[in-house]
Amino acid sequence: MNTKPKLTIDATMIRLRMSGDRQQVAIANAMLAFKIIETRQIATAGTDGIVMLFNPDFVASLDSHDQVIGLIVHELMHVRLNHTKRFKRSRFSDHKAANMAMDDEINPLVQEAGFDLPHGGCWPHQHGSESGKSWESYYAARLAKLAQDAPESPESDESEKGDKPCDQAGNGDTGADTDADGSSESGDSSQISQKSPKSPQNDESGGDAKSCDGSDKGDDAASGDADGQTSDGCHPAGELASQFAPELIDDESPEEMAAANADAIDDATGDTELGEVIANQNGKQTKGGRGTVDRSGDEPVCLQPANGERWQDVVIETFRRRSNDSRVDWGRRSRRMQPNSPAYIPARRKINGLAIALVVDVSGSCSSWFSLWQELANELIEEVDNIERLEIVYHHHAHCHTDTWNKGEGDIELECDEVGGTCHIEALAEVEALDVDAIIQFTDCETTWPTEHPEQDCITVLPPQSYELCPFGVNIEAAIDR
Repeated sequence: MNTKPKLTIDATMIRLRMSGDRQQVAIANAMLAFKIIETRQIATAGTDGIVMLFNPDFVASLDSHDQVIGLIVHELMHVRLNHTKRFKRSRFSDHKAANMAMDDEINPLVQEAGFDLPHGGCWPHQHGSESGKSWESYYAARLAKLAQDAPESPESDESEKGDKPCDQAGNGDTGADTDADGSSESGDSSQISQKSPKSPQNDESGGDAKSCDGSDKGDDAASGDADGQTSDGCHPAGELASQFAPELIDDESPEEMAAANADAIDDATGDTELGEVIANQNGKQTKGGRGTVDRSGDEPVCLQPANGERWQDVVIETFRRRSNDSRVDWGRRSRRMQPNSPAYIPARRKINGLAIALVVDVSGSCSSWFSLWQELANELIEEVDNIERLEIVYHHHAHCHTDTWNKGEGDIELECDEVGGTCHIEALAEVEALDVDAIIQFTDCETTWPTEHPEQDCITVLPPQSYELCPFGVNIEAAIDR
């Protein structure tokens, strides 16, 4: 008589370490960067880039250790692909649609790398899309499918906020675990069509969360859904750690810790089939661009302000929420290291200050908007305290010149007397030579773009009623107050 083995995260982690399989051992090594916590305050699983939560009842309900491994790899991929940072940067407001789209990106990669996944889940073919694209490109389709599948109700006619199926917009910070059919669970993963099984333990409150290093953490520390459950899936950096393991939060910011863990996953798995699948997605991904995928085949993204939000706020809030840069400090041990861990994880130290390139199109069709761009630039340096330097790159069909503004120098004045056609090839080559953290472009996008897109985060601000979009980063259309 065949009996199913008792499935637990602990048992599966031991199985990974003892397997002798190079890829499985790499997965076990990657998990050393995380504190693993078992709790019934989450329906399936979730991560914030620092800790990982697993519902032991859900894990026990899976078919095999191989499916548990697939679940673990799925959660690792949220961190490896920097979904927390990318969701924050995207400013999309529907968490359920975003997390379902993230699963559309992850699950084909996990399957291609040879892992089994729990039954169900979110896949691009469910909304007629191809695999291999970024979650941002799946978001609109997921949002439309959720709207299509939602039952009609009087409440649906009330005022709407944030994104609409045809408008990729909004803001927000979390993700959630959802079934492929968009049902009540808020959306993460491969595992999603299976709900945590009914059991007496599921009705208990408090005292049930336990980390896999043996320490206890009560379930009442969790937060998330209206019913008191923590949302499944991808959370803002540090949100789960602050609730379940606050001792992990030290002088590093949560965003820095999540980024360091993404690097740790990359280092552990880079030479495995999983690392190769990520590197080969759509034909390219450089180590310098880790945490992203090649988006050359994606549709351009255009944001719309949420109700009551100005278009300027979309730009300003994006940079206000950026953490300061950091560097590895090998002289200090990170608190993220697990007890008796054989792997040394260095701490990180902050490097204050943010440098941004303003790429200003001075062609004839754009020069009349200089006053609008100048107002935004001055509001930006007033509202975002950690901007230390702006590199203002003026261009038309060629690069004209670059001015540098340093903090404390007063208001910014955009000045350029040259006019001409538009081409961004030389201008963005100039940006690549500058030491900047992000790019803001002012252009109508009636231009020629370089074949290699910049690695920095980029927001393109368009004049009102523009017809073209920048093919990389995100776009926002300016509006004139009347």
